[in-house]
Amino acid sequence: MKKMLFLVLAILLCTDLFAGDFKNPETDAEIKAYLIKNGFGGFTFNDDGRWSFWSHGLHDGIAAEGRYSVSDGLVIFETCDTEQTPRQCYYELEYSEPKIPGKYELDLEECGLYFKGTLRNVEGSGIFWSGDWAPPYVKCNYNGEKCIRYPWGNEGVDSEYILILENLKLRKAPYWDAGLVTVNGISEDVGDYKGERSIALAGQICTILAKTVEKDTIGGITAPWYLICASGYYDAQDGDEEGYFQDNALAFVFGGYVKEIKASELEKTNIENKEKLKQSIRQLGGNVHQ
Repeated sequence: MKKMLFLVLAILLCTDLFAGDFKNPETDAEIKAYLIKNGFGGFTFNDDGRWSFWSHGLHDGIAAEGRYSVSDGLVIFETCDTEQTPRQCYYELEYSEPKIPGKYELDLEECGLYFKGTLRNVEGSGIFWSGDWAPPYVKCNYNGEKCIRYPWGNEGVDSEYILILENLKLRKAPYWDAGLVTVNGISEDVGDYKGERSIALAGQICTILAKTVEKDTIGGITAPWYLICASGYYDAQDGDEEGYFQDNALAFVFGGYVKEIKASELEKTNIENKEKLKQSIRQLGGNVHQ
């Protein structure tokens, strides 16, 4: 028993020691040491108070450099000594052009739809994302909405899906009166429709990107909203050439009329709902494959 307790204590101690890189550094010395060791996104920070920036996320790249310091818990970009200035090198919907010189707060825990970790301007003039892929099932901020991020990218975890049980409006935000998202047609194994649509079809299966933390009550049913690929399954074609989603590729649907599907249930669920999806495509005015 004593050996077991010692082993558990040792594991806990080691876990705490190695957890430092995953917690927000607090003191000025800790913040500076973290930045020098790890960099941040396109930034490299040197011990002599110089920073440099190269945006690998953009085709042309941006070479920039200047002076920085860390004071009162903030990363202070004091100068930019080059004609080019750093720009956000990774895309998130919450986007504004960051300004340098400027004062930034380092937050390694902040998550968006794509990435985890930010340098946020404390005067509200922009944000830099780390470029570290956000893990699945963490709380994230999507366009101002608090959500749980699902695995759908390159996390090495199976994606999850929802089966649409009734025709549902594709919304820009998780509210019953939010504006509609319009996408071009639909193409499934059972049929296709070439026109525009603003509904997710009954029988359709869609990849889950995130789910709202808050629940809503509509028609006496209380449920979260799901952020999905408006076209259905997640596919590289839903994004631009760098892999980020186009604005009309994402939409919210109310979760009171959907069913969550694991990857292992996908094939069976597709077979069971073929006829329902065929009927939905017919009602939309599309063609059903014979």
